[in-house]
Amino acid sequence: MPQFLDILRCILCCNDEDDEETRNRNTYCELDRPVITQSHAQTDYDTFRSRFPPTYHCSTSSKSPPPTSSSTSSGTHSSSSKPPPPTNKPTLTKASPNLTNQQTKTNYVRVDKGASPIYVIPEDIKSLIEKDIVPGVLRKPLSASTYKDYFEALLYAEDYYHEGIIYRVVKSNLVLVEFGEDFHSQHYSACKYTVKFSFNRVCLKRAHQAIAASSDPLFLNFLFPDVPRNSLTAFQVLPINHKLDAEKVSAVRQILGLKSPPPYLVEGSPSVTGMVVKEAVVQIYRSSPSCRILICAPINRTCDVLMRGLKKEIPESELFRANAAFRELDEVPPDILTSCPLKGECFSCPSLQELQKFKVILSTFMSSFRLHNEGIMAGHFSHIFLVDASSATEPETMVVLANLANEKTAVVITGAPWRHSSWVRSKIARENGLMTSYFERLCESKLYESLNPKFITRLQD
Repeated sequence: MPQFLDILRCILCCNDEDDEETRNRNTYCELDRPVITQSHAQTDYDTFRSRFPPTYHCSTSSKSPPPTSSSTSSGTHSSSSKPPPPTNKPTLTKASPNLTNQQTKTNYVRVDKGASPIYVIPEDIKSLIEKDIVPGVLRKPLSASTYKDYFEALLYAEDYYHEGIIYRVVKSNLVLVEFGEDFHSQHYSACKYTVKFSFNRVCLKRAHQAIAASSDPLFLNFLFPDVPRNSLTAFQVLPINHKLDAEKVSAVRQILGLKSPPPYLVEGSPSVTGMVVKEAVVQIYRSSPSCRILICAPINRTCDVLMRGLKKEIPESELFRANAAFRELDEVPPDILTSCPLKGECFSCPSLQELQKFKVILSTFMSSFRLHNEGIMAGHFSHIFLVDASSATEPETMVVLANLANEKTAVVITGAPWRHSSWVRSKIARENGLMTSYFERLCESKLYESLNPKFITRLQD
């Protein structure tokens, strides 16, 4: 039971997503901040341990109703017809009397306090998407005036497409799912379950929030960069890694002189650009005592590789690896785990005061929202590196920039034109811009297409 309470605290205290690699294979998946009312704590524990989204409407019945199922998305939850647990089980919040119906069913209810907007698809957009008609805004050129409506329409199209995944259904009414050992320890053959599926939309909501925030006029030089008045400054350069060739050394020097928008682009394969990012971060750390550096990538594996390399040059006490609360422990390399604080079975996020002490923080794009949620303000980071950004959609990269960058933030973006996001499923979204990454869009803009080395470097493998 202490394990359940630890997990519950993570649910109540953390806004975080399932691992981006899993989301890339399936769908947006994220946790809202819930308050759960019901004394059936052990059943909730089983649900959490089974890694299903916490959108509860589970029921138990003394009459053992027949099993039913429906599907609207990729999460599952269940309820047992077993008698209520003993009264010595911890009670979270006593359920209201009106939550019990005449059949003595007991419902689990999630109540969101201060929930963010849910960004429901507008009816006019929905009616067009249902008919496979491209919304009018997507036929207009992307500009500062159309940016918000343009990407909102793309996200709505992707949202409408999601219906979740059931791995196997046998004889039309048998749904195969997987639960943890604790669930099976309570299960017996006479149990009857009601199974429902729900789509957890927090990652999608974060993308909407970021697009709305990035439409601020002060953010324009990130979205549509123009020739800057003075974005470079003199920077003390220490001896640079002798293993880097002249082209990579030049890129590092350009990054070290960057102090504000527009972003600096480094094009090349992840292994090559990763060498430049690592050397630039080490140089900034050693030369600037006041630096605060954020490194973000689309997936955890990339963050872990960069973290491992930086630990050889920067004290571990200066590094923090931000993780999704429910990232699987066995997916985290042992040498990285020491920089990933845990609370029970969940990855935790330090307080604002602790976060502000770290010189270098690494996170996936979506998990970076945890930093914003803890109170890190735009402008706290002197440098933000968006690594392999061509493998993410533009709204994903905006979750980082719109919440954590301002006019005094030096931003470096790496990517390759042949690398694209793999998760866009809506045909309308794919064919009208969501497959074009922020990195790729900038590469094709006027400021960068001239390949001026002050703004972009192309590295050879």
